[in-house]
Amino acid sequence: MIKTIIIVVSSFILCACDPVYLAEIINNNTEDVFIKVGFNKEELEKSWGIDKSYIEFLKSYPNWTDISSAVDFDTINLINTYKIEAGQSFPLSSGIGGYPDLRLIKFLLILDEDSTMFENQEQLINAFEIKDGRHWILELE
Repeated sequence: MIKTIIIVVSSFILCACDPVYLAEIINNNTEDVFIKVGFNKEELEKSWGIDKSYIEFLKSYPNWTDISSAVDFDTINLINTYKIEAGQSFPLSSGIGGYPDLRLIKFLLILDEDSTMFENQEQLINAFEIKDGRHWILELE
């Protein structure tokens, strides 16, 4: 009886997992690349309030243990600058669901030989390719 209960509960747990997505920028260049991520103040204030308590969140964004914090952070214009080392990746967004939620991102500027600017969410999401269902990548070459 206990085995049956364990199997049933385990089945529910496995089936109830929410899908997660990852939208990452992969630097396939032989040199390091810098990116500037502009954050959407209106969206931040919807989630965090107008008292600017989101500043600490932005200072640690993307809050991954193996990704260092921004090399520069403009608290007035809400722009973080990150270095993506050659052969490394940067997790721009991740969360529950199958489609990247980029509402917090106002723009993305890639500072490399060609310097590319994505001025809105539509341009940015169209730059990503879908790999493995919910893994979205933007490859820099």
